[in-house]
Amino acid sequence: MCVSVYDIRSIEGGSIHPGEGSSTYTVSFRLLMFKPFVGEVLVGRISGYDDKGLHVSLDFFSDICIPGHLMQYDTIRVPDGRWMLKTEDGDELYLDLDDEIRFLVSSIKYPSVPVEQKEDDPPFAPMQIVGSIKGDGLGLLAWWAADEEEAEADEEEAEADEEEVGEQ
Repeated sequence: MCVSVYDIRSIEGGSIHPGEGSSTYTVSFRLLMFKPFVGEVLVGRISGYDDKGLHVSLDFFSDICIPGHLMQYDTIRVPDGRWMLKTEDGDELYLDLDDEIRFLVSSIKYPSVPVEQKEDDPPFAPMQIVGSIKGDGLGLLAWWAADEEEAEADEEEAEADEEEVGEQ
């Protein structure tokens, strides 16, 4: 998917072909493209949710969904419409709007352009990404931030203990 024209390197030509009323140019340019691959890990923001799962946005691209069956094992839909993960400790971790989420690209779809589209249909999405948050390190960034801080504190404590032993 083309995100932006990076630059235009050259424009040549300007010829008019017989029988045509428009001029033709040869243009050399570079594009900024977005083409994730299956298995890539991306970070986005939760932009919505429904019965099927979460909707995620990368600011410049928002046709990403994480279906309920590709979330952590104990993730359920609660009556207020949000999704919640119940941990082994009994904690309830909610997936709220605008939370940053790390997900794995499970599949990429390029649907065919519809011949006709009803007025109330959502805009056509030329590329759709299906994501997954099953696995270590995936899910809300806030879930893993506490674990990373604990790991860093444990490492610092171990280094301090080694220095004390070395001094003795």
